[in-house]
Amino acid sequence: PRTVALVRALRLRTAPSTLVYGSTSGVYGDLAGKFAFETQATQARTPRAIRRVSAENAVRFLGRSSLGTDTTRTSILRIPGIYAPDRDGGTPKGRLLKGTPVLQKQDDVYTNHIHADDLARACLVALWRGKPQRIYNVSDDGGMKMGDYFDFAADLYGLPRPPRIPRSTAQDQLPLMLLSFMSESRQIDTTRMKKELRLKLRYPTVKTGLLASVRSRVARSGLDAEIAREMVAEARGSCGDKTLKVTVSVGVAMFNPTTDSENKHLIERADQALYIAKREGRNRVLAAAPEPPTDAEPA
Repeated sequence: PRTVALVRALRLRTAPSTLVYGSTSGVYGDLAGKFAFETQATQARTPRAIRRVSAENAVRFLGRSSLGTDTTRTSILRIPGIYAPDRDGGTPKGRLLKGTPVLQKQDDVYTNHIHADDLARACLVALWRGKPQRIYNVSDDGGMKMGDYFDFAADLYGLPRPPRIPRSTAQDQLPLMLLSFMSESRQIDTTRMKKELRLKLRYPTVKTGLLASVRSRVARSGLDAEIAREMVAEARGSCGDKTLKVTVSVGVAMFNPTTDSENKHLIERADQALYIAKREGRNRVLAAAPEPPTDAEPA
């Protein structure tokens, strides 16, 4: 209803030259793990996806019914799960902390993602490069099962992997919204996005996106340490008639669940970074970034 109301309002004024609408890949419904292409018919089953199909039709009608100079070029982006490591609730960490189960491997489903930054770029390029009344799948190339995704995130954050349960008992243990996602399995073809929009993702898989956020936290930790080092270096103390200058060397490390089986391994790497900082002249900060999990693609 809101999209229909928007379209009606737009038709009462000078039509916009371009309109990009963010829909959901849920309009494809359950494809039993097969790829979803923009040219195939929708099979929406959930109320949310059914509403998106109606909204898509309203947006495309706006473009097709435009006349003369008041034409509107509409683009529809079909979007999977959006993640944003810099926002509350933007990663699977919260769900992992709750210990929410996932399906056992034989019952698991494919899940698809897009980094919020890449989605924003997709919206921008669609404004300029999108073809009239065109649909685009906007997703990364992760191709992961949902359980594997949460296992990877758990390892990355140093948290326990979620328990695995059979589909037969899932409805008794999981909320309805989560069950709706687990009832559909599909992969998403993005050939049209890459060729027509000419969009190259900064985070081509969800693994690279989550790994980048971990590395950025290491960098921020190093920045905090550098600020503290400068504050100490600028301070002056006195002992009798003498002025004392104090310097600080800092070694920064972040826990890596793949290589740090115990806390002492983290401390050892931080200590090694500290030793190198001292050896290279003292009064400096050195960050020892964690290695990625062994099965991850390089960022």
